[in-house]
This record gives sequence, C-alpha cells and structure tokens, in this order.
Amino acid sequence: MAHLGDGIVISCGWDGVLKVWDEENTENNAGGKDRESMELNLNGKAFSMDVHPDSGQVIVGCSGRRVIIARVGRAGSGSKSCPKVEVSVIVVVVVVVVVVVS
Repeated sequence: MAHLGDGIVISCGWDGVLKVWDEENTENNAGGKDRESMELNLNGKAFSMDVHPDSGQVIVGCSGRRVIIARVGRAGSGSKSCPKVEVSVIVVVVVVVVVVVS
C-alpha cells in the first residue's frame, strides 16, 4: 500500500488487482463502505510496488517476470475530481539464467 498524495492511496497484492482508493471521496462512503474508485487487472500476482508521487507513476513487479508501469492521477480539474488510472507502458522483462559446466 502506498500514498500517492492528493488523497489517493494505491494497493495491490496476490489477487492480481491494482486498486486506487480515494481518501477524500465522502459521497461514496455512506455507511462506512470502501472508497475504492478504480481497479486495474494485473494478470498475475503483484510481488512489489513503488510510486513516484510527483509524476503519479506506479511501478509494479508481477509474476511472469513482468513489470507494469501505470500513471495515476485525478481526472478533470480540481482536487475533488475522481482518480483515474491510465496504463502508459507495459514492459516485459525476461530473465535468462545460463549455467556453464566444464
């Protein structure tokens, strides 16, 4: 879980879903319900995550040797607009191990 700033919290895990939470959205929080505003299917377990608050980039290391880079920010103008998830780049990293026996 990471706090991106501007009232946006990001979480992901072994369920394979990146979730964006809006701390400031009280309209959808009637009765103490979750304030989840957006989901992104990662197509695999998330093993690690880091965020860059200034650019809104979220980097997730997933199963299958994949790294997903997403940009998260508020759609529209004003601090009360809804968070938006935009996948900007998907990078596939392949690790090759070579064993030499002599």
